[in-house]
Amino acid sequence: MDQEKNGTAYYSRRTYRIISGVFGAFLCAVGIAVLYFAYLDGGYGWIVGPAVAVLGFNLVWSALLGREPWFSRIGPLP
Repeated sequence: MDQEKNGTAYYSRRTYRIISGVFGAFLCAVGIAVLYFAYLDGGYGWIVGPAVAVLGFNLVWSALLGREPWFSRIGPLP
């Protein structure tokens, strides 16, 4: 809580922003690729592709603004 008050939260640090921005761009590309292949083959790609692309775009946008992305709010994964 003290880190967020001082403006030094983990998501506002430079390294975290660079890594999450690159990972977000990767997720955007994967989401677009899934959407493209769903167009060719059909299947559940129409649901998964946009969801992954939106999460990736949000990671990139949050990295640019220095805000907490949606992906970090999912919680600890096993």
